[in-house]
Amino acid sequence: MSHRTFSAVALATTGVLALTALSVPAATAAGTGVTGALQPATVEAPSIGVPTTRLDVWPTATDLALGQNVIFDASYDSGNFDPGIIVWKSSDESVLTVDQEGHVSAVGVGEATITVTDKDDSSLTSTSTVQVREIPEDVGMELSVPEVSAIFNRQVYLHALLAPSLQGSAVTWSMDPTTLGAFYSRDDASSIDFQGAEQAGTGTLTATVTSEAGVTKTVTVPVTVQPDPRGDFITDDDGVLVQYQGKSQDVEIPEGVTGISSGAFPSQLTKVWVPASVRTIDYEAFKGTNLQEITFQDDSAHPSQLTAIYDEAFSNTPIETLTLPRSVQTVVGAFEGMAGLKTLHLGPNIGPGLLVGDFQYTPSLTTIDVDPDNANYTSDEGVLYTKDHSSLIAYPTAKNPGGSYAVLEGTTTIEQSAFENAQVATVTMPSTLRTIGSQAFTHSHLTSLTLPDGFESAGYWAFAYAEKLTSVDIGGATSLPDGAFIYARSLASVNLRPDLGRLTMLDGSALMGTALTSLTLPDSVTSIGQWSLASNTSLTQLHLGAGLSSIGSGALSGDTALATVTVNPANASFSEVDGVLYTKDGASLILYPASRAGNEYEVPAGTTAIGYQAFDRARSLTRVILPEGLTTIDYSAFEGCTNLVDMTFPESLEVVRGIQNTGLDTVILGSKVRELFMPTRENLAPRHLIVRGGVNGKYYTDGEPSNGRIESAFFGEGMTKVDVRSKGPKVIVLPSTITSFQLDPFSSPGYKTDAQVYVAAAEGSPAWEVAKAELVKEGIDLSHLHVYTPAQLTLKGLDATNDEAGGALAWKDASVSVTATVNGGVPEGRELRVTQVGADGTETLVQDWTAMNAGDGDASTLAFSWTPTEGAPSLRVQTRDITHVSAEQTTEAQLSPARVTGEWSRTLFGWRYVYPNGTYVKSQTIMIDGKIYRFGSDGFMRTGWIYDEGAWRYHDSSGAMQTGWVNVEGGWYYLTPGSGAMAKGWLKDGGTWYHLSVNTGRMTTGWLRGDDGWYYLRPSGAMATGWIQIGWTWYQFSDSGKWIH
Repeated sequence: MSHRTFSAVALATTGVLALTALSVPAATAAGTGVTGALQPATVEAPSIGVPTTRLDVWPTATDLALGQNVIFDASYDSGNFDPGIIVWKSSDESVLTVDQEGHVSAVGVGEATITVTDKDDSSLTSTSTVQVREIPEDVGMELSVPEVSAIFNRQVYLHALLAPSLQGSAVTWSMDPTTLGAFYSRDDASSIDFQGAEQAGTGTLTATVTSEAGVTKTVTVPVTVQPDPRGDFITDDDGVLVQYQGKSQDVEIPEGVTGISSGAFPSQLTKVWVPASVRTIDYEAFKGTNLQEITFQDDSAHPSQLTAIYDEAFSNTPIETLTLPRSVQTVVGAFEGMAGLKTLHLGPNIGPGLLVGDFQYTPSLTTIDVDPDNANYTSDEGVLYTKDHSSLIAYPTAKNPGGSYAVLEGTTTIEQSAFENAQVATVTMPSTLRTIGSQAFTHSHLTSLTLPDGFESAGYWAFAYAEKLTSVDIGGATSLPDGAFIYARSLASVNLRPDLGRLTMLDGSALMGTALTSLTLPDSVTSIGQWSLASNTSLTQLHLGAGLSSIGSGALSGDTALATVTVNPANASFSEVDGVLYTKDGASLILYPASRAGNEYEVPAGTTAIGYQAFDRARSLTRVILPEGLTTIDYSAFEGCTNLVDMTFPESLEVVRGIQNTGLDTVILGSKVRELFMPTRENLAPRHLIVRGGVNGKYYTDGEPSNGRIESAFFGEGMTKVDVRSKGPKVIVLPSTITSFQLDPFSSPGYKTDAQVYVAAAEGSPAWEVAKAELVKEGIDLSHLHVYTPAQLTLKGLDATNDEAGGALAWKDASVSVTATVNGGVPEGRELRVTQVGADGTETLVQDWTAMNAGDGDASTLAFSWTPTEGAPSLRVQTRDITHVSAEQTTEAQLSPARVTGEWSRTLFGWRYVYPNGTYVKSQTIMIDGKIYRFGSDGFMRTGWIYDEGAWRYHDSSGAMQTGWVNVEGGWYYLTPGSGAMAKGWLKDGGTWYHLSVNTGRMTTGWLRGDDGWYYLRPSGAMATGWIQIGWTWYQFSDSGKWIH
């Protein structure tokens, strides 16, 4: 059974006072008094397989009062165990019961025995005798013993045994004189730990209890504190020195001591004599002491029996010279952390397979000597080798600083940590060298490295942090291991030996943080691991060979100077397009070099994914164009693109994980979002976030951004989960599809968010209740919860029928006064922008975003002037609020000649409008008495449907152009006010949605299949929402009109 250790006994008492002693096996008996005759302490030896010979139960004997509950404990002499491997049993369950976790209950008066036994070895067993007695009411309280005898610095446990009426009452304790020791209350203060003071003496200990009725009971017992009979040296049953209690700095360990336990000596120790009887020195035995000299008794009359020394036995001591006895066979990590050690002498009997990695953090070590009779090890000029020189085990850290050393020919392995922190500058490798162990040259002062052509492999971090290393030839290495040259900050030249063609892999962080300026990967390399070439801030050029098929995440992260990436055309997995790295099929953009020339980039069509850290710290970029069809932006894809201010996201995006920490002010995503991951803690964040919709979409953010709090976040229909792990945006708009919402769960009361939350659903709806429940849970006032309706924009002043002058109205070169009114949306931060759009698409800003004025209720208004110009322009009016979700209207201007007067003239073939000079209107559209008329090339007034200026318009039998709703031949149409143009597609009129055929413009009724689902238009044309009955069946439609299956 392997070595274990176990904690001290824990007692859970209820109204009882019993006496036991921690680490005391002596039995306790009522009326006899108890002396703390201390048992030998339990010592944890090194984990090298200590056999188990004994199982102990604790306490070994005690008194309990009827009704008391106590936790008994058990331990092996070899240490801790799983409670499941022992069995607990009571000899009389009418007196005591015990469960399989050692919980003992006193249920009847009498005596019983608790037995604990190992499940697998019945010879390992132990017992505890327990007396259970009842305390009479007239007595009230007893102490478990009439007197207490304690030993300095050792604890005993006392328990108050209370009558039933007093059980649960508080017990107070006092001692006279107080210098005898200290006591510490346990549980409900009915039990205490008493610890004797260093000064021996006698006195009394008093316990007092008062009932709820005010009845007080007091018991006083004598206390004797005795000096520790063991003197300065405390040993266990096996003779192992557990603790030195003396004050001397120069210590001679007594004869007969067989071992030195962990932490046995105090820090003041400076000199120690170790007798020949000592067989083991445990881990950290002298660690942290001021030990400067250690002498081992080892002569012909008294040959040392020391065979084993364990981890860090002498760590953090100032010993400069250490000579081990000839008897030592096992050394495990014993020399680590000996900062003052200069010379080490090893004896003849140290066994094979040891000492590797045992000399870490020995900065003063210059020499390791080995007894010539040792069959396993030898020393070459103070350098430790195996006897056959096949392995170099340790090169002393302080040997030959700045000098050189030639590893012996025939050496095939340089072991783990062999040259760690070594100050030697040049190491010549033998042609026989095949392997180098992990951390072998970590933090070394090596300046150059040439490995032989026959070299095969190295362990992780083999040359990590070798900050003076400038050039490397990897020889025949088949791979560069994890962290091989990580942060070798001066490394400017690496020969990967393409001539040998053996290198196949660069493992994680292999060449991270070097001074390389260019690198060509041989065609033999098939994979580069995560972070393998990261943080090479001087790297400007990189060439990838024909065989590369795998690039780990972050492999090129932080290469901020990288301007050029090229790929062997024969590579079947990757390609380079205009200096940008893609998968061969172009579906994934792997890397945009951070220092690539230009400040704009258009991702080509066919790209479906932007990879992890693909645009990492490309700070010259100001604009990126993403193609339709792109579905994924991976983690940190645009990390550190702090000057990127313009990026339009395609409707096709589904997964977005890496758009934080850029210069973007507003992010607008489409309606197919499944995942939006945007951790903002200490990152730059967009001020406004708009997600138009999702497919069971989920959003996550946490922490306050480095550029201040987000202003707003809008989530459209189909988003179901919004997880804001901080104060989050000032305004949040949730859709009717929300099912999970979390807001600011970690702020304490008084620091909760002041966010305003809007829900695009009625009060009492499922979405409303989700938001309401979260605000209630987090203690946020419900005045922060609002119903959201989309913003509606109306314009007044563009209707020419208001002309009072009569005749034909001339808009050309005339100013038009327009008033815009907005209702719905979020009242805060409403703004208006006006743009004139010419027939050729040319845009002219009439008025940039301007704050609107507060109006009636939640309405806001703003008036502006517009002077139309030639070219049949249209006017686009846009409004937005704090969410930056916009609504707009586009109105076409009707331009006609200068104002003229004439009169109607009817002929056999129709009506004409004749001017005073006898001419008449031809091929024109004019306004007469506030109405629009169109005339053909023959001068006759036109009626019916007319296609003009890119749209269908309708003139009734009077010739006047119609606007608004009109019924033509049994079908309803909507003609845009002002322009009269036939509307098509979805139309919102007076708060109700309608659908007009995209081909004919005729109003749709009945079922309609849209791009994202089915809709139903009532006979009136109004889009159905909520529950409605169609035929004999009830159907449910969302607030957006989509049928909910």
